[in-house]
Amino acid sequence: MTRRRLSILLLYDGVYPETLGGVEMRNLDLAKALAARGHRVTLGGLTEGRPEAAAGVEIFCVGRSRARYNRRGRRSTAEALRMAVAASRLDLDRFDVVETANIPYVHLLPLAWRCRRRAKPLLVTWYEYWGRYWRGYLGPLVWLPYAAIEWLCARLGDRAVAVSRLTLDRLRARRRDATLLSIGIDLDAILASAADAPSGGTPLIYAGRLMAEKRVDLLLRALALLPGELRASGPLLTLIGDGPEEDRLRSLARELGVAEQVRFLGRLPRVQDVWRQLAGARVALQPSEREGFGIFALEAMAVGLPVVYCPSSENAVAEIVAAGVHGLAVEPTPQAFAEAVRRLLGDPDELGRLAANARRAAREYAWPNLARQFEEIALELLPATDGGVAV
Repeated sequence: MTRRRLSILLLYDGVYPETLGGVEMRNLDLAKALAARGHRVTLGGLTEGRPEAAAGVEIFCVGRSRARYNRRGRRSTAEALRMAVAASRLDLDRFDVVETANIPYVHLLPLAWRCRRRAKPLLVTWYEYWGRYWRGYLGPLVWLPYAAIEWLCARLGDRAVAVSRLTLDRLRARRRDATLLSIGIDLDAILASAADAPSGGTPLIYAGRLMAEKRVDLLLRALALLPGELRASGPLLTLIGDGPEEDRLRSLARELGVAEQVRFLGRLPRVQDVWRQLAGARVALQPSEREGFGIFALEAMAVGLPVVYCPSSENAVAEIVAAGVHGLAVEPTPQAFAEAVRRLLGDPDELGRLAANARRAAREYAWPNLARQFEEIALELLPATDGGVAV
């Protein structure tokens, strides 16, 4: 049986490795998996156009990136507008299907218009749907325009997929045709990097932006509550990532007397470096209030780390990490994190059971199967007489 060979554009404002984030890695991994299935795939974004592309994957510079985040560590409105301008000028003639993330929203307006004019199917992948959460994020005076733009954008595109059930349920209030398509991981690459893990890793690890909603301060306060014998054994926690909270967190570690137990590694240049650090740890900590998916948790599970996390109405990590099976769900307090760490590090059998379960569960998220699902959705969007060449 032959398949249609498609020319697919995956469009986002960032391209790995110039920007290192969950969507950038998802796009690269999906592109490689689709290329392996015979499709021509292009990663488009605000980029200098220099990132290395994988075999069968092209980089398409749609514009230049400036400051992606503002001084408060939040997405820059000016950068979102630059992305919208770039989307309004795209030459789409060589693509069969266009896919883009819902973030940073405003680019969807000109992109949907341009795709309709050129008769190009548009698939929108939703990583989060905030709704009234905008009020808490931006404040009572300025949140409504942002929520209104999100509400409007939810109707755009020929098809919408959500990466988590949490987002899917919210999105379906705006469009009933939305479906679930999870994010995957490059399992082989993660395991290859894990085999080269550095010696001297810390038992505990966190990777992500250092922002207020990530609540990394809970981890530092938890360290101060651990028994002396644990703290005397050397560094306990590795923090990977940068952000507006970094200086405050460093100061807090000193104030709490745990600076010697924390390693601040900053933003690592390659995702493989993150995976190596994960493999040198024993427990992953995810204190975030909000996660649209939880790629850090999934990558940690792939190398056999149980995940300690905080369930919330804005957090999709619980869809990946089953409490008591792949990790522990705790209240967002230093005491709860300290108790979870004591429990896991003090019980090798429990730690081993959760680690083995986590490793097995992560296999379900390997990219080949998810790329096939993406391909099926893309083919459904094409007219019966269209769709490229057979492969």
